[in-house]
Amino acid sequence: MTISTPRAAWVPVIALAAGTLWTVTAELLPAALLLRISAGTGAPPGAVGVLVTAWGVTIAALSLPLARATRRVDRRTLLVASLVATGVATVLTALAPSYTALLVARTLAAVGHGLFWALVVVAAGSLVPEKDVPRAVAVVVAGPAVATVAAVPAATALGEAAGWRLAFGAVGALTVATGLALLPLLPRMAPPPMVRGRRDPSAVPVVRVAVLGGVVLVAHFAVFTYLGPALAAAGALARGRLSVVLLVFGVAGLLGLAVAPAAARRLPTLALPVTAAVVAVALLALGAAGGSHPAVLAVVAVWGVALGALPVVFQTRLLALASAAFRPTAGAVMVVALNLGIAVGAAAGAVAGGGDGPLPLPVLGAAVAAVAAVGLTTAALRRTDAGLVAAARP
Repeated sequence: MTISTPRAAWVPVIALAAGTLWTVTAELLPAALLLRISAGTGAPPGAVGVLVTAWGVTIAALSLPLARATRRVDRRTLLVASLVATGVATVLTALAPSYTALLVARTLAAVGHGLFWALVVVAAGSLVPEKDVPRAVAVVVAGPAVATVAAVPAATALGEAAGWRLAFGAVGALTVATGLALLPLLPRMAPPPMVRGRRDPSAVPVVRVAVLGGVVLVAHFAVFTYLGPALAAAGALARGRLSVVLLVFGVAGLLGLAVAPAAARRLPTLALPVTAAVVAVALLALGAAGGSHPAVLAVVAVWGVALGALPVVFQTRLLALASAAFRPTAGAVMVVALNLGIAVGAAAGAVAGGGDGPLPLPVLGAAVAAVAAVGLTTAALRRTDAGLVAAARP
């Protein structure tokens, strides 16, 4: 449903963004405090790293089944319950007496996180008029950006000063509080109508675009995960300069996030393939930059703008393609595509040599992103998809 006053609609959207901020902070905290957790539990660093892997695998495996299993449940109830469950499991992480308990608690938190993320973008889009959907998606996606820039560093500093358990406990408590605050802010959201007796016509277009969007992320994370070694191999990275490169990338990403709603609104079908093409060109230029540090910074800035815009144009496009009945499933498809893109990209970068392979990693990433850009352009020009989706809308 849509709240009658647009100004009032932004209050719950911002509250949902707070939920994305805390869930992503909870997701990233083990990596930030890995050595502290290892020292505190006696588990080797590699075992603590499994907590990160288990989180991604759990989300990729369960998000879609959970979304389908709960499709008859009121959306507000699910959003609040999934966020509170994530927070409670994060508090349990802080209280875990053993590594096994820690792994169980993190897995439970990932279940809540996956369900919340399968719902949150769709819910935000339903709270505002159709013309404001890209902006609502951008607000929700701003949560992870703020988490990366501010919340994770702050929680890490707390963990280093007062212990990792206190950091997890604080993040868990804030997540629970945000979930409970959503209860009076969100309207009741009835489950969408179910399509019986036939496959939803929008399913194929949604899955097609989701897979191709995931391929763009594979290209990105294959390079970004090993950016330091790749730049060092090219002779473009003096001591201490990686932090400058990452800072430029992060600031450019915020700019991309800011301009993405307008791009998605003005180019509803082409914003995503254009963004993928920019990623491909930027990665190719990164491979050609050689040992020039200024050239690397310029290319990384362009790359960062494209990556900042990608989540908004990607998720807005999927929502536009999905019928009302298929939108909850589309939300889960988004989550699976994003997490698999991250995991496969990092693994592909390692297989390709982690920056030390025979062919420069940015060139390989550019080729993968270019394939995705071509596929997304073809999908954007498919008139049959538009007809199928229009027919599926109530």
